[in-house]
Parts: sequence; C-alpha cells; structure tokens
Amino acid sequence: MSTQGDMTFKSVPIVNREGTAPDLKDLAGFYDKRFTGQYCKTHDGRHMRQLATMLKCVPATVSPSKVLDYGCGAGGCMTLLKDFFPDAEIHGIDISDEALKKANSRFSDCRFASFDGSKAPYPDGNFDVIFSSHVLEHVLDLGKCIEDIARMVRKGGYVCLTLPCANERSLEWKLTTLMKGGIIKSATGEEKWFWEDPSHLRRLTSSHLINAFSKQGLQLKEAIFGNQFWGGIEGVCNCGPGIILDWLHVLDGKGLRAKTMLFFAKATLLLISPVFLASVNLRQKAHCSRGIRKFLYLAAMPVKLVYWPLAKWLRSLADEEWEIERKKTSGASQFLVFQKAQ
Repeated sequence: MSTQGDMTFKSVPIVNREGTAPDLKDLAGFYDKRFTGQYCKTHDGRHMRQLATMLKCVPATVSPSKVLDYGCGAGGCMTLLKDFFPDAEIHGIDISDEALKKANSRFSDCRFASFDGSKAPYPDGNFDVIFSSHVLEHVLDLGKCIEDIARMVRKGGYVCLTLPCANERSLEWKLTTLMKGGIIKSATGEEKWFWEDPSHLRRLTSSHLINAFSKQGLQLKEAIFGNQFWGGIEGVCNCGPGIILDWLHVLDGKGLRAKTMLFFAKATLLLISPVFLASVNLRQKAHCSRGIRKFLYLAAMPVKLVYWPLAKWLRSLADEEWEIERKKTSGASQFLVFQKAQ
C-alpha cells in the first residue's frame, strides 16, 4: 500500500456487476466472450455526437485516403467514420476474432484484421488518420500500443482518441476520492477507480497521455472533455440504480464530512435514477417477457411517465454542459487529437 496526498491506493481484486477482471494471459478470449453478446455493438447518441466533435478537429484539407479504427470491436464506430471520411478506405483492427466476425458481417465494404494487441500488421506511415474509442484503458501494454499507433500514422497525419479521464474535479472524481480505497491498483499495477468496469486496467490523466504521445513525435492539437457534472449525473443514472449502489459506499467515507456528502449524493442519485426508464422500450420488453419480469415491466410504465420530464431536463443540461464547458479539463471523459510531426 502506498499513499499520495490524502488518497490511499490498494491492490484488490476487481469485481463488480460486470463480472471479474480478465485473465491478462488471455485477453483475446476474454473479449471473445464479451462480444458474443451486444457488447459495444452500438453507442448512445451523445457519445456519437462527442466523437463527431472530436473528428471535426481533423482539418478538411487532410482528405485521408486510409483511416484505421484501432480497437474497432464489433464496428460500433464504422458508420461514423464512413460518414466523416466518405472517400477513405476504412480499416478496423482488434484482438477479438468474435468482434471482427460481427464487424465483417455488418460492414463488408471495410477491411478488418486481427492482431495480438502489441504490433499491428501494417507498414509504417500507412494511415492518414487513426481513431480509437475507449480502447487504451483496456490494452495490456499502453507504451507499446502508443508506440505502434505512432508508427502507423503518416507524417502530418492525425490520431483521434477518447477514453475515461482521471483529471481532478469532475463529479465522479470528487465522490470517488471521498472514499477509502476509492483509487486502487489494477492487475497491471496501474491506478484506476475501484468501481470501473473490471476490464479497465488504468484511468489516465490527459497530461499523462499528452506526454506519452509527445515522446513518440505526436503533438496535441485539440483537447476536449465531457461529464464534468451534469453529464456525469446523467451517465450514472442512465445505468440504473445498481451502479450507484456499487459505487457510493457511505461507510467508507474519509471522516464524518465525507460520509455525509456521500450519503446525500447517494440518496439524490438513487432518487433521480429512474430516469433510465426513459430510454427503455417497456412495452416491447413486457411483450417479450413472462411472469414476474413481465409484471415488473408493466408496473414500470407509469414510473417512466413520471420521470420522462426529468430525463428530458437532465439531458438538456448535459447537452448544454458539453457545448459550453468542454474545454474545461475537469471531465471524467477525454477526447484528444494529435498530429504527427512532418
């Protein structure tokens, strides 16, 4: 155990409602199992709009002929990349053969390849733009991946990436660091927040990433951030009350003041959390269910009607925060655009 300021870091097994931490010796097998379901097959509307904002930072004069989605999964971002770069040859790469099988079936006009997560099977300087969405928090060796991305992008080309952010002052950071053991060590010995998806091996600050890419000859051109406050509330509540119960442990607060803050935050978020019903087709769910599950879906319909205005209001606040506050570094998500030196 080591300390940094008032934060305590512990190495503990990571288990939450998403499952257990992956076997680092068989990451491909771990993700093959995940991709047999609907894991990351699509993304919600705000995330896609945020990705579009990031891609707009690539100058129109670039006119890329080859674009790579690094860690493409089942192709959740392929449509976005095709829309943004209609004249480009779109490639995707991933360690999961199951994910690539699904991506191939959905996007036969794109080119996909498998690799071991270390060095991709492409020559140096092969791509004009490399895109990566929520991948670098999962990779086994971050340094090797950054080095390989830098190798594959041409001189003057762009790298656009997004992933969770460890910068201070976001709502998620404030509440997590109120708890003992709020920040832990992952299986690779890197810092992360204890309640994150167990497949996350790190949570990085933007300065950490900027420095790492700078060492590989890529300079930051744009940095934008999301989920400072309202976006964080909406994101957590849209996951339902389970994530709130997993996250906020009042008795683990660092003293009476922290416990009090955690109690009120937890109570407020649980009260708001039924807004997630606004995005659920309860009628369809009830139609496809039987017994108690069918009853619960039907019983939730009037609750959905009550919470619909709150969900709409919360969405508008999160949208406004993204439009106005995205230059503020105090976000729980980060969107970084780099250019390789000419």
